Parts: sequence; C-alpha cells; structure tokens
Amino acid sequence: MLKKWKEGWACLFNALKRVNESNFQQQIYIRNQGHSLMEAINRQLAHYSYHIGQIVFL
Repeated sequence: MLKKWKEGWACLFNALKRVNESNFQQQIYIRNQGHSLMEAINRQLAHYSYHIGQIVFL
C-alpha cells in the first residue's frame, strides 16, 4: 500500500512541475467539467483528503 501511496503523490508532484506561464491559464477538465488550474488543484487535494480520511477510518 505504501508503494501505491508514494506513486500517487509522485504523480501529483510531477504534474505540478509541468505548470508554467504558458499553460497556467489552460482549462482543466475533470469529469467533463471545466476548471481553472487552481480550481483543479484544490478539487484534487480535497479529493485526496477524503480518501485519506477513509484510510484512517479503516
């Protein structure tokens, strides 16, 4: 489980490393809903915290 945990976080941090001025204003689509980059990041972090809560509960 720890291996998958680390892979998941690495995926997030690798995606954040690719953010730059040329793609900062690009629309991000999550489940066919358009989001600004900051909205997408906030949504994803909230989603992570939800799953972390589930893991802690178990």
